[in-house]
Parts: sequence; C-alpha cells; structure tokens
Amino acid sequence: MPSADGITEAFRKQIRIASTRYRLERLTYASKSMAWSLAIALLFLLLLALLTPLAAYASQAALLLLVLGIAWSLRVYYARLDRHRLFVRMDARAKLPDSVLSAGDWESMHEDPWRERQRIETLRLLEKVDWHKTWPMHWPRLLWLPLAGSAALLLALVMTQRDWVERNRLANMEEQLENAPVATEQLKPLEQVFQDWDDAQKIAPSPEMEELLKQIKPMRDQMASGQMTEKQVLLKLNEVQARLQAERDQLEANSLEPMTQSLADAVKNLDSMSGLAAALQRKDFAAARDQAAQAQQKYDTGAAKMPQGDNAQTAANRLGDAAQKASNDAQASSSINQMQNAVAHKDSQGMSKGLGGLKNSLGQQAQRQSQSQNLGLQLAQLGQCKNGMCNKPGSGIKMGLPQLSLAKSLQQQHGAGSTVDPNRFGAQTQLDASHQEMKITGTAGDGASETQTESTNDPHLEKTAGSMDKAQFSAYEKLSEQAAEDENLPVADRQMIKRYFEDIRPQSNP
Repeated sequence: MPSADGITEAFRKQIRIASTRYRLERLTYASKSMAWSLAIALLFLLLLALLTPLAAYASQAALLLLVLGIAWSLRVYYARLDRHRLFVRMDARAKLPDSVLSAGDWESMHEDPWRERQRIETLRLLEKVDWHKTWPMHWPRLLWLPLAGSAALLLALVMTQRDWVERNRLANMEEQLENAPVATEQLKPLEQVFQDWDDAQKIAPSPEMEELLKQIKPMRDQMASGQMTEKQVLLKLNEVQARLQAERDQLEANSLEPMTQSLADAVKNLDSMSGLAAALQRKDFAAARDQAAQAQQKYDTGAAKMPQGDNAQTAANRLGDAAQKASNDAQASSSINQMQNAVAHKDSQGMSKGLGGLKNSLGQQAQRQSQSQNLGLQLAQLGQCKNGMCNKPGSGIKMGLPQLSLAKSLQQQHGAGSTVDPNRFGAQTQLDASHQEMKITGTAGDGASETQTESTNDPHLEKTAGSMDKAQFSAYEKLSEQAAEDENLPVADRQMIKRYFEDIRPQSNP
C-alpha cells in the first residue's frame, strides 16, 4: 500500500540503499583531504611535544584530533541529502529506461492505473539492480599512506607521553616519600643523640648547651608526635649544625694555638719554664696553665733566676713575636708583653705578674679547647644521623655502632686515652722529638686470643686490602668491636674504627 506521499515501503527500501551508496560516494571524495589533514596535524603535534614541555598532553591532544577526524567523517556521511539529486543519481546509476517511471516522478504519483503499472515495472527493475556493481565505491589510491602515517604518529605520541608519564610518576613518588612523615621509631637514634646532650648538660652544665637544647625542643616535640617529614628533619639538622659550626669557628678564631710554638721557643730556656714549654708544644693548655702557675710562684718568691746576656735578648725577641701572634687575645698579648719587659729589665715581680695573666689566658684556652672538642663530637653525631637518613632505604636514621656519646666523653676516663685528638681526620702531625726505635719481647699468656698461622710450604700469594676475604674480615671486625667496647678507648676515636672497617669491607659480589 502506498503511503500518503505515494511511496510504498518497497520503494523506501530502494531509496535507503541508494542513499547509503550516495553517502559513501561523498565520503570517498572527502576521505583524501581528511586523512592528510589528520596526518599533518598529528605530525605538528609530535614536533611540538618534542620541542616544548607539552608531552604531558600529547596523547590527549592526539586523541582529540582523532575524535575530530571521526566527527568530521560522520558529519560528511550524515549530512542532509538533496532528495531530488538523490533520485537523479539513483536513475543514472540504475540506468532505468525511459519507458518506466523515473525515481524523480515517484512522489507525484496519483491514483492512476497507468502510473501504478509504471511504478510496479520500475520497482521490478530496481529490485534486479546489483548496487555494488552499478554504484561501486572508488576510494583514493594513496589513502593508506596518510592513514598509516597517522597511526605511526599516534604511536610515537603515545610513546613520548609514556616516557614523560613514567618520569612524572617517579618524581611524584619521590615527592610523596619526601613529604611522608617519618615514623617515631625511625627517628629514635636522633632522639638518643638529643638525650645524650641532655645527659651531658647534667654532667657539665653550660649556657651554650642550655640554649641549644631550648632551640631543639620544638623539633623534639614534633618528632615525638610523628609530624615531621624527612626533609624537615634534614633542614632542622642543618640549622643545628650551622649553629654548632659557627660556635666552633668563633672558638677557633679566639684560639691561642697559633702562638703556642713561638711562646714555647721563647720560654724553653728560661728558668723554671721547661715544663711550660713542653706543655705548649703538646698544646695541652690545662697542663700549661698549671706549669705557668708553678713558674709564677717561683718568680714571685725569687727562687727562679732571670736570664742574662744573649739569652735575655733572644727570649725578649721571641716573646715579642709570640705577643704579636696572640693579638686576638688581648689578655694573653698583654701578659706576654709584660713578660718581655720583665726579661728586658730583669724584673722577677714583673715576670710573676705576666705569668699570672698568661695562666688565666691558658686556662680560658683550655676551656675553649674542651668546648671545641665537644662541638666537634656533636657535629660528628649529627653528621652520622644525616648520613643514616640519606643512605636509603626506609628513610630511617640508621646509626652505625659504635655510637658517639658526648655525655660519656665528659665522664671521668681511666687508663690510657682519656682525651680525643682534634685532628684525627686531618693531616698527619710532625714528630719533632728524637725517637729511638725499641723492640719488645715477651711470652704469650694463657688468656683467650685469636691467631692465624701460615705455613712456609704453602704457595706465597701477595694480598692487598681489597683482596681480604670474608673470613679474615669477620675475625678482624670481631676484634675491633671488642676494642671499641673497652672503656679505656676514647669514645670519639671509635668512629675511626668504624670508618676503617667500612673502607676495607669485602664486596658481596667481587
């Protein structure tokens, strides 16, 4: 049955088939320009991503271009058709003869028997048409080239962004690790260092330590509450280190060490001052203070004699040089000048007064030396904590044993090695004294010991420190740990032992 416009469902089916072929035909005409436009846009985007920091959005932009290309194709395909032109194209492609009703006349059909017969004949001819043959689709010959190029460019953009995404992911992960709060358990070794400073303040109170403990009190509270990140901890440690280093530099600036050798040379030939000269050469300012007090008493009572002749002139000149080198300490410089004048005028009482002022200066220098050593130990403790934090994994502070202790170093030591060499990591010292080589012989006792025997019949192989095997290293390390636990060993020097065994530790995979 025909519809209101005179077109039956059978004719509508033929129209739908023809319209599909017509839409595809229009798409083939536009496909070449669309494909090349997409390829050129993707190429421009790839160059932009490689030359500018736009790799973050490369694949998103490429995907947007692809969507736009598909939208363009759909728009061309589904664009509104001119019905008359469609019918004309349909008649031409189907090659309908003039005796039948053309497609353009379908809509003008009325209730006319002759027209109805023409319509039936037209429909019969249309149903016999093979539209794939009569209306073939001819796609552009080189259409594959821009399409393949677009696919390759799209893959390159994805790979470019993938590399960027991976770097960005690692950067974000590192930032998250930096901003992640450090667990209280991981900061326990650092809190032990601060507790050690509390104990040291109880043993030897000082205003500087009291002020420092007040400064780090908020940091300790944050550590206890688990609110500090690793970055914040390191920044706070840097601030504390800078303060300690500034205090130590100030002590070094006021130090009398630059003039000790000159003063020792000046007084070594003076009566009752050989002990003072020896103590100055050792830079043992506490002993030098005591020796200066003893010499003062002798010159005050007249038991010591003033130098005469050339000795007096030489001593006066050397005392003048020492006074110039001690110019950073007004009291010491004035006292040495007073001693110089006393030598020049052979004034025992003037020498006594000069020695009294020098004694006070040497006492102050002994305190500065002790404070400098304590500050050096505190800096070593903080440096050990920072190294533990920077030597991942886990972001926790790993304190290597033996652990440095300021409080223990301030306690009364017994036996050999009650002090610490302040230059233990610096250049080697000069041996000014005349030494005599001695050989010691003896017999082995009954106590526990570890020995290693090599037979002369075994092949001889030279070994270096780098070729030490694990068994030897373990034996030596055990002995070092036993020595480190000995209370007679200076606490700060234990770090040297740890450092040595870290340097000679055999590699796990040589």
